[in-house]
Amino acid sequence: MLCVSNSWTYGAISSINRGLLDSKKRLMQVLFLQDVRSVARKGEIKTVKPGYFQNFLAPQKLAIMATGSMVKQAEKMREQAVVRKERLADEAESIKKKLEGMTFTMTKKADGEKLYGSVAEKDLIEAILADAKVELTKQDVMMKEHIKTTGTHDVKIRLAEGIEANVKIDVQGGK
Repeated sequence: MLCVSNSWTYGAISSINRGLLDSKKRLMQVLFLQDVRSVARKGEIKTVKPGYFQNFLAPQKLAIMATGSMVKQAEKMREQAVVRKERLADEAESIKKKLEGMTFTMTKKADGEKLYGSVAEKDLIEAILADAKVELTKQDVMMKEHIKTTGTHDVKIRLAEGIEANVKIDVQGGK
């Protein structure tokens, strides 16, 4: 093991990495390989305490120590992610306009206004794919509970971060 500024760290700290260790605050920079909830996203470089890195991040292969070249590479990746995110936001806005102008009609077995079953996320995803040619996942459909009555219902669809569409669903009773 190699002692750097009165704190024990991994023996793999090379002369390149020593500049990335803040000796006064006993902090180090790491590159995250996976998303860690409430800490960082994949590809980000954050400053963490050596113990947190050694005891949690490194053993679970969530992060590695950041070198000078990794910092540059992470910056390039971040710039590309921003461009990709903007493109996805533009795409999501066009899909939002398309979906909000449509009403999706579904026919289910019913006794008066009460359905025998219910309209779930899966049913809505299939209807949107058939009518609007938009692929969604179950996590994109934000329903508080399944629809169990006939009539017109509003459902929110999450298209991208911060972009949601309100979709109208007309559930009709049939036999």
